[in-house]
Amino acid sequence: MDEDVPLDQLKLAFSYHVVNQILGSDGEVVPSEAGFLARTYPPTLLEQSGFVGEDGRFTERWQHALGEALLELPTLEIAERIAIVDTLFHAALADERFDVAEAGVVLRAARLLGIREEQVAPLVARVRAGRYDQA
Repeated sequence: MDEDVPLDQLKLAFSYHVVNQILGSDGEVVPSEAGFLARTYPPTLLEQSGFVGEDGRFTERWQHALGEALLELPTLEIAERIAIVDTLFHAALADERFDVAEAGVVLRAARLLGIREEQVAPLVARVRAGRYDQA
C-alpha cells in the first residue's frame, strides 16, 4: 500500500492504538475510561478515516497508518509530539488513577515519538502533584 496518509490520521492511528493499550493495562476498562474513548475517538472518526471497515474490523489502511506513524510522528516539532502525549495522560487519568502499568505505556509511547525523558518529566510531575487538568 503506497497511499499517503494525512498527518492528522497518523496522529489518530497512533494515539488511538496507545490509548487502548493504556485503558486495558490494568485488565479492566471502567465506564469513565470507556466514556473518554467514545468522546475522544467516536467510531465515526475511525470509519471516516478508512481505519474501520463496514464489518467493524480494522482495515489494511489502519495497519499502514500505524507503521507510517512510527516513521513520521517522531519528525514533528516537539510541541506537536508533547500534545500527543498529553492526550495519553488524559486517557490514563480517565479513571482518576495513574498506575504503574499506565505510566509504562505512556513513557514507551513518548520514547517512540522521540521524546526524551526530561522533555516529558514536567507532564509526569503535574500528574504526580495532582495538577493535571482532566479532558
